[in-house]
Amino acid sequence: MIEGGGENLAFLLSTPRAGSTLVSAILSMHPQVCSPNEPWFLLGLASLYEGGNITRARYEHGGVELALRELLSESEFRQAARAFAVSAYNQVLAREGRRIFVDKTPRYYHITDFIERLFPSAKKIWLKRNPLDVVVSYRTSFNVSVQQMFDPEFGPVALDLPLGLPRLEAFFRGQPSTFELFYEDLAAQPADTVARLCNFLNISYADRMEIYGNDPQALARRKRLSMGDTKLFASSAPHNASVGQWEKSLTNEEIQTVLHNLGRRIFERMGYLDTIELLTRRGFAFPSEAEVAVRRRVFVDAAKSLTWTSRRDLRLREMTAEVSAMLNLTSWHRAARRLIRFRKRA
Repeated sequence: MIEGGGENLAFLLSTPRAGSTLVSAILSMHPQVCSPNEPWFLLGLASLYEGGNITRARYEHGGVELALRELLSESEFRQAARAFAVSAYNQVLAREGRRIFVDKTPRYYHITDFIERLFPSAKKIWLKRNPLDVVVSYRTSFNVSVQQMFDPEFGPVALDLPLGLPRLEAFFRGQPSTFELFYEDLAAQPADTVARLCNFLNISYADRMEIYGNDPQALARRKRLSMGDTKLFASSAPHNASVGQWEKSLTNEEIQTVLHNLGRRIFERMGYLDTIELLTRRGFAFPSEAEVAVRRRVFVDAAKSLTWTSRRDLRLREMTAEVSAMLNLTSWHRAARRLIRFRKRA
């Protein structure tokens, strides 16, 4: 069970489309580990006190932040938030009969400092995947263009790479009790990679646990949930079919757009030196770190905005109206799932 400092708790941190659902499914094959699709709730807890909530509500959310800050000090709020999270995690562990909880939630990069203050003893895993392959996965899974992925007015998706990757890089720099996991290693050498991850979590490797398809009931449970990557169900074990897809799928202009927004340092820090060498040999240019910093500031400011404008906002209003028109006992669940899927992509 999880204790106050975060013992028996681990966080699997990455951007979306890095393969975290795959890792979660594999870890859940271990008899001691519970790693559900995506809990998400720490994002909401953090926003209660730290602000930045962009959810529409029937009340003024600014009032919630103000009232809570007047009611509790930061340390008191942190203690209350920790108690809630520990209770939530332990209830799930008790229900599942497991000992270790792995919280796999993309976009926790927004609250890494909050997580560290809440659970300093928890283990942290950074799942890394070549950013160019992540871009390809975004396009095929979310149906967004490369330009939209780096448009600060487009919505949360546009923050994942230019803001998420630098925040993860900064958080894991010199951080104790961490493990850096390459998606490419998992695809090429799944058993050895999973065994090293198990060693980090202080559990013994369970034979063939990387073949998550061996538990069809667990997969069926995941399939009923709204969060997580549905591409998981197309296979039963890690594979390397999507490794290096960027070379075939991205145009030179799209590649340069990615480099313009991310710069060289992210690729270096993540360990993709071979990609840097290949891109340089092909004549692609990396901007200076000063240029990248200026560009990143735009995304930092966008993340502080309480409302997302333009097309996705309008589409969300349209879908909300559609749901309102569908409210009856037979269609409510279908409509709610549709909205959840849209909000996840937004």
